[in-house]
Amino acid sequence: MIRSKSFRDDENEKAGEVLTGLLQEDFMPDLWRKSQREKVDKALEEIIETGLSGLYETLPDVLLLKLQNKRFSADQYEHFGDLMLNITLVEPDHTQQLASHALFFYEYFQTESKTYSFGLIEKIKEAKSLS
Repeated sequence: MIRSKSFRDDENEKAGEVLTGLLQEDFMPDLWRKSQREKVDKALEEIIETGLSGLYETLPDVLLLKLQNKRFSADQYEHFGDLMLNITLVEPDHTQQLASHALFFYEYFQTESKTYSFGLIEKIKEAKSLS
């Protein structure tokens, strides 16, 4: 049992590091086509076991279960939403799906954290305007 918890904690930490790394990227259309898309695709495979194309087709509640299995912290749900919104800049054909995912995770984070944040409210507004 302890070994399993330790493994899940390590898995969570690794997913968090990957997510943090992706959030530090400045997505640019030219770089996106050349290298960033592939990098994000591989990272999503690692985190949620599906790449970008699968992400677009996956319902947010299914993604939530995958992230819960990775033992995401409340903050990591917000960061996942941030990543979804960041990708909308370079995947205009999927803006609505990505924004809907971001909105779902922002609202989930808001409920789970039980805190009020003007920054999060602004992110929710932005996601709603795109979805």
